[in-house]
Amino acid sequence: MRTYFLFVFIFLFSLSSFAQNGNWLKGYTEDVKGEVLTYHSPHPEVTTSLLIRNQDSAKYIEWMMDEVPVGTDTREFTFVWIFGIDVNVNSYAYKLYLNDKYLLTFKNPHDTLV
Repeated sequence: MRTYFLFVFIFLFSLSSFAQNGNWLKGYTEDVKGEVLTYHSPHPEVTTSLLIRNQDSAKYIEWMMDEVPVGTDTREFTFVWIFGIDVNVNSYAYKLYLNDKYLLTFKNPHDTLV
């Protein structure tokens, strides 16, 4: 039986000390591309999700996030969004891009003991 594991994933573009200064921005504001589903969430304002299936590497999801404020001396911001991923004994790689620039690769967990 496949087990689903939902967790809150906070992707920090900077070290944790930057997060203390309150430069938090929404890492998700609207859907751009992908399959949109009605879905449960630990956050009461979140009622949909973007779905990507790892069996087809040609498909992807895309979303918008808050814009970095202009006219500020602040150079570093923290983007936050809710992220869920399936637990699967098969390992699948997911690549994250920002404005078509590759940032990192992450994989689904093999079990719930992450």
